[in-house]
Amino acid sequence: MAKSTQSEEEVASEYRNLVGVDHLMWLDPMTILMKLRHGHRIRGFDFKTVRPGGIAPALAKWDFGAKLILIDEETFAAANRAEGRARFTIFHEVVHALGGHRGEFNRLQSRSEIPPYAKKLRALESRTDKITAAFMAPRRLICDGWSAREVAFFFGMSAESARIRLEEIRGRTRHPKRPLPNSVAQLLLDLKKGSDA
Repeated sequence: MAKSTQSEEEVASEYRNLVGVDHLMWLDPMTILMKLRHGHRIRGFDFKTVRPGGIAPALAKWDFGAKLILIDEETFAAANRAEGRARFTIFHEVVHALGGHRGEFNRLQSRSEIPPYAKKLRALESRTDKITAAFMAPRRLICDGWSAREVAFFFGMSAESARIRLEEIRGRTRHPKRPLPNSVAQLLLDLKKGSDA
C-alpha cells in the first residue's frame, strides 16, 4: 500500500512496477486484471463481469473483503474497444485494489453522486483519480508540447482525462484563481510604488 506522503506520480510508478508493466506505454485493462489474478500482489484477487446495470449506478466496483473487482459488461466491452472512459473506470478500481483501500468502492457516473457529507470518500476518490491518470499516462512518457488530444490517443484516455492530466503535469488547475484580498493587493501596489521611486 502506498504511503499518503507519496505524490500521485510516485504511487502510480510504484503500482506499474508492482504489476510489471512500467516498461509499457499503452496499458491493456485485461492484461492488468490477469496479471493481478495470477500474481501474488493481492492474495485471492479476482474480477468478474456482471450483467448491464447489475451494479448500477456504478460502472465498476472494488470490494476489499472479497478481493474482487466487479465490472459492468458494457463497461468491459467499451474498454476492449479502447474507449477512454471505460479504460479509466477499470484502472480506477485497479488502483483501489493496489492501494488496499478497505470497503466497497464504486466508480460512479459522476463525482456529484457522492454525498456532500462524505468528505473523506471524496478526497480518496479524487486522489485515486489522480493516481489512475498517472498510472495510465506517466509523466516520463509524455513528450513536452503534446496536446491533450495526443495524450488521449497515445494512452487511451478520454479527452477530459488527458486534459486534466496535462494540467496536473504543467501545474495548472481547472479552477480559477481566487482574487487577492484587498489588503494584500494594496500591499503589493505599495511595494511596487516604493521600488519605482
